[in-house]
Amino acid sequence: MLELPSGNSVEADIYISSSRCTGVGVVLVHPYALLGGSMLDPIVSELFRCFASSPWVSGVVRYNQRGVGHTPGRKQLRGGSDFADVPDVCTALADRLKPDAAGAKRIALVGYSWGGCVAAAGLRHPLVAAYASLSFPLGGLSWVLSTRGHLDQVFQGRHVPRLFVLGTQDQFTKSAAFLAALREAQGAVLRGDDSLQVDEAFFQGLDAQQARPGSEGVGLAARLGAKWSTLLKENVLAPAPESAAALPAHALSQRAPQALHLRLWPEADHFWATEAPPAIEFLVEWVRAQLGGLGAEGADRRELDVRVLKAEDVERKAAGDDGHVR
Repeated sequence: MLELPSGNSVEADIYISSSRCTGVGVVLVHPYALLGGSMLDPIVSELFRCFASSPWVSGVVRYNQRGVGHTPGRKQLRGGSDFADVPDVCTALADRLKPDAAGAKRIALVGYSWGGCVAAAGLRHPLVAAYASLSFPLGGLSWVLSTRGHLDQVFQGRHVPRLFVLGTQDQFTKSAAFLAALREAQGAVLRGDDSLQVDEAFFQGLDAQQARPGSEGVGLAARLGAKWSTLLKENVLAPAPESAAALPAHALSQRAPQALHLRLWPEADHFWATEAPPAIEFLVEWVRAQLGGLGAEGADRRELDVRVLKAEDVERKAAGDDGHVR
């Protein structure tokens, strides 16, 4: 169990490296608990493995939300106490990290599905320096969960670079709706490759397609056109409880606005049945680029398996090597 500053505790897997003094930690947040989400979700497990084996990461934590596994409490219908736990988990991980050469520590928040909504509650933690979401949900139960409100919370976190990776066949989020929201928030779409570069002509291309005679009702551009207000009307988020570690609003406003990126993944759905490895690798590389981490040259980012970490936990502790604690 991971003891939190609030006095609560959560079941967690923590990987801490004793040799990588980069000061970088990653907090992973799992999908909706009432639909079976847990820290053992296959996508979350792959994220854990990839980040733990990245030479620029000093520590990674994944944890079970309230009522999941051995974490005390009841599963939360609309997030509830889960929101308050996020900044506490950030602090608990940061306390275990070795700082970089300058004495700094940085945390990246990464959420899958509903986990992207929950992770947004940690954006005002003073050490959070990046946010990434895989399959952020805007459909399905969004009217119950106020997911549009959580999306706005991410949009408003301008002091932190933010990434959304979304499959074009996502069952819970229509690309048109997400693009409408992104454009309204002055975000940018990344190229459909590994360059991490913005596709400067993306929205202009949609506008041009919409303007062509006979294009009405055809394609993504037509679905976007003249529907901004309809697409943007969703439930409003009830504010999550403020964490004691949260940065004050005036401190956030003094920071320069950071990137807001979307990477559309052709043919991928919400569950990433076939496209998970490249999408996760892209997400990990984007986080590395934002945090200024060491390159992966000469190192296999996938060399370290979560199951190996668990099996060798006792041996690693005894040897004083990289540790994995549950």
